[in-house]
Amino acid sequence: MKNLNKNPRKAFSLVEISIVVLIVGLLIAGISKASDMIFDANLKTGRSLTKGAKVNRMPSLSLWLETTLTESLLDKERYDTTAISIWRDVNPQASSKLIFKKTGTPKYVEFGQDNMPAIGFTSSAVDTDYFLPYNSESSSTVASYSSTQIFSSANATIFMVLKPKSAVTELLNFCPYDSTATPTFACAVGKEIKLALDVNGNVKFSFISGAATTADILSTSSQSKKNLIIVSALKDSVGNKLFINGETGGTAVANANTATNSFSGTFRIGGLSGVEIYEVIVFSSSLNNADRQNVEAYLGKKFSIPVVKTNI
Repeated sequence: MKNLNKNPRKAFSLVEISIVVLIVGLLIAGISKASDMIFDANLKTGRSLTKGAKVNRMPSLSLWLETTLTESLLDKERYDTTAISIWRDVNPQASSKLIFKKTGTPKYVEFGQDNMPAIGFTSSAVDTDYFLPYNSESSSTVASYSSTQIFSSANATIFMVLKPKSAVTELLNFCPYDSTATPTFACAVGKEIKLALDVNGNVKFSFISGAATTADILSTSSQSKKNLIIVSALKDSVGNKLFINGETGGTAVANANTATNSFSGTFRIGGLSGVEIYEVIVFSSSLNNADRQNVEAYLGKKFSIPVVKTNI
């Protein structure tokens, strides 16, 4: 009897299956290797830009936290989703650098914006993940500072590169507290240096008992489509000013408060969930247009963020 099946199906042999599996494995390995190479290249570029930045030589630099330099974080914690225990100040001008130690479990974000690393605050609970300053890595006591130790005059300029996520009240706090024993308390009224994001997506900046200057980051034309932003907050003799990616943000109304109250307290970096922080730079002076734009240009180049030059 004739076989009517003119196209008999033949199963793959074990050798053929092995070859396919090998090819797939090589492709996956190649993609993974290429991803690692891109990350390493970006990390190397970020380190080079940081080392060569004019920030290193600008006077009145008080604090510099970033995520690319080898001295910023512990090597053993440079793995994606690993809890970060220590975030070191890399200010080259400081004789005694600030050491920030974690409360909760802020995580290392290995492949953040444009494959740059970040610190992610992912806990859903209020006041769970943040960093507080200590005098040393071995110290168990939160350091207390007077307002003039960090902000040595009535003026200041604060830069932060961050990636906000879901809209929740105050994704980011940078704030002195009255009590080192209970540093999770909100800042006392009239004793406040604070950057935050509110539920409506507004960046807010408060410096010592003044009404906050606000800016709607959603209406800022220079905002990165990927939502990574450079916030520049400046306090001078006139009041508070706020910039998003170099551009005057939203209202940017001057603050009538010009005095700096003396107080002792501590500082908290981070706070509520959903934010990634890439860099924090603080000056105890109000930078002029050229210097502020120089820092913004450095951050824009490092994190591939378009920056607008705005004079005030």
